[in-house]
Amino acid sequence: MKILLINPSYTNYGGMEGYGGKSAPLNLAYLASFVREKGYNDISILDAEALGLTYDKIKDHIIDKKPKIVAMTVPTSTIEHAIKIAEIIKQVDNEIKVIVGGYHPTAMPKDT
Repeated sequence: MKILLINPSYTNYGGMEGYGGKSAPLNLAYLASFVREKGYNDISILDAEALGLTYDKIKDHIIDKKPKIVAMTVPTSTIEHAIKIAEIIKQVDNEIKVIVGGYHPTAMPKDT
């Protein structure tokens, strides 16, 4: 089963474009390792933030990889981008399962 983990871009949050630093999505690396240990070996990570990917490039990646599951890490600073990416995923293939995790969905599951 193909699994894609996405770190959404957060380059413009609350009008603060370009502020903040970039850090490796270690949480996704840990998740990928855990999932591999459970026998799911076809897993990849797309760091849209580090790569500066547009929504069109993310869509192209999803079309190319054809994942069955897409999981995203979603701190509050990326929630708007994550929602847009989830919409794009469903446009590509409504059967793809979308999973979100992180601070925002944990703290506000009903709003997410």
